[in-house]
Amino acid sequence: MGRTGTIFLAAMLFVPLAHAASSTDHLNVFNNMAQETVECAAYFGIMSVALENSNDTEGAKKYKEVMLNALKRAAMVTEKAGLKPETVHARFQIAADDMMKRIDKNTSNVSILMTHYKEPCIEVMTDVEKRGRYWMERGLKRFEDGLPR
Repeated sequence: MGRTGTIFLAAMLFVPLAHAASSTDHLNVFNNMAQETVECAAYFGIMSVALENSNDTEGAKKYKEVMLNALKRAAMVTEKAGLKPETVHARFQIAADDMMKRIDKNTSNVSILMTHYKEPCIEVMTDVEKRGRYWMERGLKRFEDGLPR
């Protein structure tokens, strides 16, 4: 994660959310970001295998590298969410198993995953600030939706 991403994550941890319902709101943001990053790591891992199966070893290598970076980031964000480190592995396994079921364990069907994961996962890895804002705004909307009118 770059300097900007690290600064953003640190700010999210130490600066209370505006209009926050409780002190755990920032933990929910980190939890959601960690979950999403782990899902993206699983997606990148499956993409790596798909490219390997199609004899694109260079592409497979790049996706595997992105998967490993996503797992490192997920571990960091998981820690900021106050979760146990083992959560990353468990979530990764669940996500990978789910994705493999969706494509019937056939990497030729990987386009099924691409329609759902490609764009958000690219954003997860390239614009952490935007994803953080997404999860903060989503949490704030849930809070506002629960307020009496």
